[in-house]
Amino acid sequence: MGAREEGMAFGWLLVVRFGVHVRAAAAIGSLALLSASTPVDALAATSSASPAPGPSASPSVQPPAGAEPAQEVSLESLGMGSQSVQGGSGSVEVYLPPPAGPLASAGSFVRVFFGHSPLLDAAASSLTIAVNGQPLTSVRLDGSNADGSAFETRVVGSALHGDGPNLLQARFEFKLAGAPATGDSAAYARLEPQTFLHYQLYGQPGSRPPPRLESYPFPFAARAGGSGFGFVLPRPAAEADLRAALRLAADLGRRALGQPAEPEVVTAASSDWLRSAGKPAVVVGTIGRLPLAERVLQTAGFSGSSRGWSAPDGRQLQPGDGVLATVTSPFDGQSPLLLVTGFSDDGLARAAAALTGAGGAAGPLPAGTYAVLREGTQGTVAAAAGSWTRPGEALSLDALASDAGGGGGGSRYVVLPFAAAPVDPGLPGTLELRSRGAPPSFQLNGHPLEAAPSRASGGQLTTLRQSFSGSLLHPGLNAVSVRFPASAGTSAGVLGGSLRLPPAPIPAAALDMLPVPLLSDPGGLLVTLSRLDDGVLSAAARAFAALGSRGGSVQSLRVVEASSFDARSLGRASLFAVGGSGGNPGLDRLRRQLAIPQLHGLSGGGQDAVVALQALPSVATSSSEHHFQLWIDASSPLLLVAGADALYRHPLAGSAISLDAGGRLQALRTRDAAPGPAPEPPAALRLLLVALVVIAAAATLLGIGWQVRRPLEPAW
Repeated sequence: MGAREEGMAFGWLLVVRFGVHVRAAAAIGSLALLSASTPVDALAATSSASPAPGPSASPSVQPPAGAEPAQEVSLESLGMGSQSVQGGSGSVEVYLPPPAGPLASAGSFVRVFFGHSPLLDAAASSLTIAVNGQPLTSVRLDGSNADGSAFETRVVGSALHGDGPNLLQARFEFKLAGAPATGDSAAYARLEPQTFLHYQLYGQPGSRPPPRLESYPFPFAARAGGSGFGFVLPRPAAEADLRAALRLAADLGRRALGQPAEPEVVTAASSDWLRSAGKPAVVVGTIGRLPLAERVLQTAGFSGSSRGWSAPDGRQLQPGDGVLATVTSPFDGQSPLLLVTGFSDDGLARAAAALTGAGGAAGPLPAGTYAVLREGTQGTVAAAAGSWTRPGEALSLDALASDAGGGGGGSRYVVLPFAAAPVDPGLPGTLELRSRGAPPSFQLNGHPLEAAPSRASGGQLTTLRQSFSGSLLHPGLNAVSVRFPASAGTSAGVLGGSLRLPPAPIPAAALDMLPVPLLSDPGGLLVTLSRLDDGVLSAAARAFAALGSRGGSVQSLRVVEASSFDARSLGRASLFAVGGSGGNPGLDRLRRQLAIPQLHGLSGGGQDAVVALQALPSVATSSSEHHFQLWIDASSPLLLVAGADALYRHPLAGSAISLDAGGRLQALRTRDAAPGPAPEPPAALRLLLVALVVIAAAATLLGIGWQVRRPLEPAW
């Protein structure tokens, strides 16, 4: 690649310099991440930096494949780009989501990617990294790292918050060589989006994550090194198995913000897959339909006899019980497995609901490796939507409150990511921010908001209020940011505030509003699968994970194979068709109603995937009831999965998109609806038309009568 690499490790700091643009440096650093399990020793380079001395790095210990108990949160995963400081000194501060599990005492670190102007005075320019106000290390900004550099610094567990966000702070001090620090535009530095915080969870690097229920959703979501995991289901999978798996997929997608969940459904040769894949897996199905579940139960300490199964504590299991058990895989000896099972469909549903929070579950499951869920005693490991701001609700901005100084003058840029469900893009929300000193400016997802300040009686306290369009918000991950200019001084700071979201959107055929209106349909959702093979099932699981990442929560769900679909069974529900119609005439008729060219997707033989959303013909007696159909179709199994993954993207323009083999999205122009009988007008309109006809006829007759009866005018 033509890169020049030099370097040296200084205690607990490692600096890497590349003679290429910083984006290339970031890519090289990211590649090194794939094989590195400890922060130091991942990269070998030198630096002119002078960090504070610290303990020497320990030798790298390679963990078992797919089992590293760690989580990584990057600025890029939070939707952030390069964050620049220009004209003078300043800081970039980002609140990162809390860790997914208990923090280990050691092993956490920050990897920083940065760049700066080559004209800076190295003797007076530096970058200092801190976490939660605790300085970690500093590096000089000189010509050797101007084009782009990366370094790592360790973070002791006591410096991190285990139950709340952690503030990553990058403080730039710089001035141009041979010139005073006057704010020259040629002086700049930037923090790159590849920068991330590595949370070491549970144990030291190289250890395995412990099999504990309270660790859910880890390691199936928010896992360092990848987000792939398996859903192992019976073959053939029954509707109850599919319902449970799709609910769990949506739940994991919602919990894995910033890191798309990538489930893979396995029904064929599942024992072989568990021995060789080296991935975490969720095993879903009743004990009678999934024989390998018995081996997982035995590994978890359950025992079976002629009288049935009993739990490790000796309790006899009942036919309606749901069971959760987490173990280190008995098939490969290293991968985490979570068993979601029961002796009946009701028991299986009860176990899945305990994880997703569905069905009114309340109270946490007991900590440990297993739980038996009985009717009336079910719980939930974690609130399904506890970190999401719902439409119409207010998000507290009090986390932004802090001492403003941050260790120096200059500008200050603070970012707070948050998750929000879809809102009405045509209605406003409101932002209120209380600050001290010079009023800051703020942005929502990178869009500047111009607020009208109103000063309090003290003169130094400012309340900023501003309405904003709901179109600025994304379903899923968002960010509000506050910037204090250099002129604000060290006394400026945020005291608190709130951001109130617009109301929920009106149901409409708009892909970017998903999962509304699909998962919000009070009549429920019917999912049709063209086939029950692993490719189609994996695409369905990916689609539900993507809908979950956009704020989706599954309420009422039915799942059928396409060949078994009956239009009468749809009733007052919405439809989600994955993989085409499967040759079913009823589904074919519904698909032909889609207002898109028929050359796209599997049914038309096109070389792409198509995702299309449309309102279904009204079958309800109330005009306020709306139902929709969403189709994901493709010309190959791989494209079908890619089409499902497209639901992670934002924005999704219009009501239909296509995705080619190169991953390029294209909005499809909708055609006119297929010709057919004109829809009958509403009853009120029919009555109005009849009344107008009667009035017109009466007026005509009256006019004719008047003409007949009036006297003739004399001729001239």
